[in-house]
Amino acid sequence: MAEVGFFEQLVQISNLRTYKQHVYTVIGASLDESFDKGHYGVYAVGGLVGRGEPLFNLDRKWEALLQHPDIEIEYFKASECESGKGQFAKFVKEEGKPTPKEREHLQEISREFISLIVNEKITAQGIGVLNRDFYEVIADPYARSVLGDDPFPVAYDLAMVQCAWMLKQVEKAHMEEAEFGARTQREYISFVRDEHPRYQSLAQERYLKLKESTPEAGKYFGSHTTADDKTTCVLQAADATVFEIRRVLHIAHKQRREPIRGQFQIFRGRMAIIQSCIKQNLLNTVKLHKPGDSFNLSDIMETEFTEDVRINET
Repeated sequence: MAEVGFFEQLVQISNLRTYKQHVYTVIGASLDESFDKGHYGVYAVGGLVGRGEPLFNLDRKWEALLQHPDIEIEYFKASECESGKGQFAKFVKEEGKPTPKEREHLQEISREFISLIVNEKITAQGIGVLNRDFYEVIADPYARSVLGDDPFPVAYDLAMVQCAWMLKQVEKAHMEEAEFGARTQREYISFVRDEHPRYQSLAQERYLKLKESTPEAGKYFGSHTTADDKTTCVLQAADATVFEIRRVLHIAHKQRREPIRGQFQIFRGRMAIIQSCIKQNLLNTVKLHKPGDSFNLSDIMETEFTEDVRINET
């Protein structure tokens, strides 16, 4: 993982372009989810953090690669690329069942898209909720009434607060480097998230409640919006990022015994932080909240992370 000093590069990051319209913000965070179904695996949320020119360049280059004659797809989705389904069915003889040779071609395409990310001054981040722990905790009705019946809400809240934590580290670094008495300008995050059929209508309300319930993070929160990842390239890049974060969390928590994927190795140096939410974290959240409360995640903002999740490669 990248050392904390890498946060200095956050100051140079960009934002997004939605369809044919450009929107510029101070710092943009694009977030998406990648998850295993059922009680196994990880529910990960994460993506890219950036400002200014780099994310715009990524968006432009991503769209150009989608239209490349050797690829020609409408959008990139990591799970479809992995399985040879959807947009990537054209690259396999039998949809969903790629041969070893076809799989290697799909992996090459995936690596080509991910390489676009590391060519810009953009950082990646993510957090994973362990499904087994989550569903074990919410077997208790009261815990379910606090956490909800799937990991989506808590995972997104954690990921957004983690973005604020990153900006806090940047601010601290700037204050230490500033001349005595000089004022430093605070950075604000503008979030763009993938639309979700179940939670879309409540996304803005939940965001505002999180901003209020976790004021130490909320003071870094700017705007918040959702968009369609099929038309928003930076969200497709976030999808590719969090897919690899989920896969590496499988290894970290010994759910898979395999080498780290080449895609993750490509942007490993751009990875700012990866954390996990395990059973004890969930139990603490239940203990500190009542049903209907917005989560107060202020403890994250006060944490000094000395290392990310440990990844023991096979």
